Amino acid sequence: MQPHRRPGVSSEQLLYAFGGLLLTLFLAIIVFTGVRSAGSTDDPFFAVAADSAPVEIVTTTTGPPATAPPADRTRPIPDVTGLDTNDAILLIFEWNLQFELTDEVSTDVPRGVVIRTEPASGTVVDPGAVVLLVVSAGEG
Repeated sequence: MQPHRRPGVSSEQLLYAFGGLLLTLFLAIIVFTGVRSAGSTDDPFFAVAADSAPVEIVTTTTGPPATAPPADRTRPIPDVTGLDTNDAILLIFEWNLQFELTDEVSTDVPRGVVIRTEPASGTVVDPGAVVLLVVSAGEG
């Protein structure tokens, strides 16, 4: 008499599950970038903080051009200071740049709003350059 064996998960089943997970992650990334590039800002998935104040965007003639430069040319880092983090990330992506986030305690800048970039806005960089977004963590 053989002991009762509990059915387990085979390595083939694990491989299919892992492949499905990777496919789902890939599709989520495609949807995420597609939604953001379409300019959807009312989706709660992209909200940084519920208490973030609305930001008024003011256009000046001394800032970077409103249209991103062609993908193969150097470009100045756009001025995202004072923008909500999500709006800043969208603009960085539209300018074919990458980003990293860090936060900093600030009593002057509301939570979730960009304090500055490193390198500074206006610095000319190659396409795909990484821009550090320093975002307010609010009061400490």
